[in-house]
Amino acid sequence: MDSVRWLPSLTIGMILVVGLLSGQMVGAIDLRSEVPEDVPGDGSAEVDVISVPEEGRLEPKRYLTGGHIVSLPPATVKVSNLSGHPMLVYKLQIPEMWYVAVTTYVLDKESPGRHTLTLDEPVLNRTSFSNDSYRGELRVIRRVDERDTVLYRSNVTLWVER
Repeated sequence: MDSVRWLPSLTIGMILVVGLLSGQMVGAIDLRSEVPEDVPGDGSAEVDVISVPEEGRLEPKRYLTGGHIVSLPPATVKVSNLSGHPMLVYKLQIPEMWYVAVTTYVLDKESPGRHTLTLDEPVLNRTSFSNDSYRGELRVIRRVDERDTVLYRSNVTLWVER
């Protein structure tokens, strides 16, 4: 019975001791969570755009009904002077169709050198087209510390295959 009376006092005492030891005055115990050092988008890199496609195709899906696949050759870039984990963004917009495809690459210490950039799952859910070709805008973007730098921007012609 006596131990039940001491339990609240012991609990309050432990809270006070931990608070005192982890406080700013003593600082013997650090209860803060660690902030990860490798945050995607932090760091820097020099990126040279070597080649980008000038045209692509809108090909009908063969394996499912409806829709087209955006077939665009890859872009090639060269990465150098890399630190941290900057990002590269490969983006295609087709304004007339309200279509945007984006692929983001997080660079790391193994990333220097040549890389090919492609679009992930470039599916256009559209079955009919009024034109034989459409103008798209292609961009290669370097993203560092939540800031985007457009490294390359150009128009690309997308031909419709029926």
